Amino acid sequence: MQSIKATVTIGLFFVFFIGSLAFFINLDGENDFSSLSESPRKEANSKKEPPSREFEKSEVISKTKQVENEPSALFNDPAIKQAWGLKKSDAARAWKVTRGNKNEIVAICDTGADINHEDLSQNIWTNPGESGFDSKGNNKASNGIDDDGNGFVDDVHGWNFVSNNNDLTDNHGHGTHIAGIIGAVAGNKKGISGIAPEVSLMIGKYYDPKVVNTDNLKNTINCIKYAVKMGANVINYSGGGVDYSQDEFNAIKEAEKKGILFVAAAGNERSNSDQFHY
Repeated sequence: MQSIKATVTIGLFFVFFIGSLAFFINLDGENDFSSLSESPRKEANSKKEPPSREFEKSEVISKTKQVENEPSALFNDPAIKQAWGLKKSDAARAWKVTRGNKNEIVAICDTGADINHEDLSQNIWTNPGESGFDSKGNNKASNGIDDDGNGFVDDVHGWNFVSNNNDLTDNHGHGTHIAGIIGAVAGNKKGISGIAPEVSLMIGKYYDPKVVNTDNLKNTINCIKYAVKMGANVINYSGGGVDYSQDEFNAIKEAEKKGILFVAAAGNERSNSDQFHY
């Protein structure tokens, strides 16, 4: 895709650079954190008499490198040690290259989000065309005017495609936790760290369990189109369905033409997937 600017190989790792975001893919099926998760029994067995002092010294060096690559060694977020996905994807190594930046916009098409959440609010995207004050001195964020002329009134942080307004309240919870996985603030001594903890999160709401008789597919398509129009670099859609939609396909292809990376769920059936492929 056009959004992938460069690909380099580091040992058995591929590094994909998308804008200023970097993604590491481990090709050997192992990672530097395996020994840290070993059971006490395995650990006890490994403490047999070493064959030489030299072996013992190299073991210390190896474990030191493993600790340096622990996400918790870089950030002080209290729940980061429970975030197994960060370990499995070698996020700590990617963070040494980049953690994203505010100019990298990730659009999240989901159930909305708690934009005032203590671990998210700092990274919520703000539409520059709907911020500041208008010619009458009114706050553009709440003046009831489509200040940037994009067809959406006061879309300060995104849009609610279910109710066609700027209320991004998450009545389900899914969108908020997806936003956290992607871009929770790192190093603030709260919650976790997102995989890209310094990006801007554009919120699109396509589903609300409290609203009936709404077309979720149509809402999803409109959310994708909005993200394209508003300059997103990445679109995340952690949902799915069983029916093919040509209109949805066309919207995704339009995102591709603009160099936008579209990320979708591999499944949505609540099946048990304990075997990691990375």
